[in-house]
Amino acid sequence: MRIIAKFDIDANSREEAIKKAVPEALVRSVDEFVKDVMAREAMSSTDVGNGIAIPHARSSSVKESFVSFLRLKKEINGIRYLFLLGAKDSEEREYMRMLTQIARALLVDSFVEKLESIKDGEEFKEELELAIKAVEAED
Repeated sequence: MRIIAKFDIDANSREEAIKKAVPEALVRSVDEFVKDVMAREAMSSTDVGNGIAIPHARSSSVKESFVSFLRLKKEINGIRYLFLLGAKDSEEREYMRMLTQIARALLVDSFVEKLESIKDGEEFKEELELAIKAVEAED
């Protein structure tokens, strides 16, 4: 699983934000993947509170599983932070593991509080890994 982070991104809609979060090198078609994510979004909201959403999809357009974090410059319908997850159609177990890890990491208050001040991708990866380890240690 690849972890990507982008900061202070301008977007005017949820779909535009999702499109900007897609790591182009990890998908065959950005438009096809966004279409799959938006179809999943239409089924039920992926908003989890605290200005956070976890849009996600398994898609034939994904070449390598990823988590792409996007911090928006301004909120879009109450959302400021996106955790976009993508996995191959055939990777149901990996997909569910990624989704569970991100959802559980967002239960760590110190991680959520740092989302506004994280400066770069390396710091984001470190903080995410610490949050995942913290919840795993509780098990």
